[in-house]
Amino acid sequence: MLRKKPDCLEGYCLITGASSGIGRGLVFEWASRGVAIIAVAHNEIELLVLKKDVEEKFSVPCVIFHTDLTNEYSAEKIFSFCKENSYNVQILINNVGVGSVGEFENSTLNFDLNLVRL
Repeated sequence: MLRKKPDCLEGYCLITGASSGIGRGLVFEWASRGVAIIAVAHNEIELLVLKKDVEEKFSVPCVIFHTDLTNEYSAEKIFSFCKENSYNVQILINNVGVGSVGEFENSTLNFDLNLVRL
């Protein structure tokens, strides 16, 4: 079901963690309103499937950007990609995250540093 696109929105909605879970749901919600999407995630195969699904179901552009957001330069790469391609990002939904179960003292330093980077 297509919903009404906000009148003031002419650009893209950029969503991180877009390939699955809540991020995927957010992509479908905004696309259902007729808003063009920039989907960012680390799983390129899932992003390709997402792009196909969004464009077929909602007839809106869905640009994908594959990157690991725990990389310290990933935000800069996304910014440069959007700027170089003249994508007018009007909405940013920073949904990316990781899950963890257990006590804090049992986590690794690498996991904790990746969590902070995200």
